[in-house]
Amino acid sequence: MPPFDTLCGMGYPFDLTNGVPEGGVYSGTGITNGIFDPILAGIGTHSVTYTFTEANGCIAIATGEIVIDSNDIVASVSIVPEICAEGGITLVGSTYGGSGFYIYEWSNGYIGNPLQYADTGTYSVIVVDGSNCVSIIPDIVVNEDVACIEMPNSFTPNNDGTNDMWNLDFSSYSNGSIQVYSKWGNLVWESSGTMLSWDGTYNGQILPAGTYYYILDIDNGTLTQNGPVTIVK
Repeated sequence: MPPFDTLCGMGYPFDLTNGVPEGGVYSGTGITNGIFDPILAGIGTHSVTYTFTEANGCIAIATGEIVIDSNDIVASVSIVPEICAEGGITLVGSTYGGSGFYIYEWSNGYIGNPLQYADTGTYSVIVVDGSNCVSIIPDIVVNEDVACIEMPNSFTPNNDGTNDMWNLDFSSYSNGSIQVYSKWGNLVWESSGTMLSWDGTYNGQILPAGTYYYILDIDNGTLTQNGPVTIVK
C-alpha cells in the first residue's frame, strides 16, 4: 500500500483507493466502507489496514498511516437575511489564520464567498488556504424562519416583447397570494395562484414608471414577505 499524504486540517471524507491488488478491504479509525472521514478520525496519526483475500483463501495484509496535522485556520459562517428581492439568504464566510488566500468550496458545488440565494436546507463549506490546509464547517442550517422567495424586482411593460410582464412562479407551493400597492398606499393589483403575471396596469391603464410595493402570502401564512417591484420605462 503506497504511503498516504499528510493532511493539513480536516476536510471532506474521501475514498481509499491505493491498495494493490484492487478489491481488498480497508479498516481503521474513521473508515467506513472504504471511505476515510477526517472529522471522525480527528487530529493525529491513524493506522490504516488493507486486507486482500485470494481466491484460494490466502489472506494478505498491509498497513499504513494517515497523519492529520492541525492548522491555524479559524473559519465561521454567518447567515444573513437580505431584502428578498435583492438576494434572499446569503451565507458569508469569514476566516483568519492560515496563509495566503482562501478558497471556499460549498456543499452545493459553488466555489466562492459569499454563497448567495441559499435555499432552505443544510450546508457545509470547506475552506482551503494558500498552503493547501483545510478546515470544514458542517451543519449550516437555513430554515424556513429565515427563508425568502427570490422575486424579480423590475419589469418593463412597453410591449417590446422583452420583460413586459412581472412573472411569478409559486409552483413549488400550494398557493400564493399577492397584493401590490403604490407609494401612496393604493392597491393597484392583487392575484392568487401558483403561476401569476401582472402587466403593470390598473383598471386597464398602464401605471407610471416607479417603485411599487408587494405583500406576499404563501400557503395561508406559511411564508410571508414584502418588498419593492419597479416598473421601468
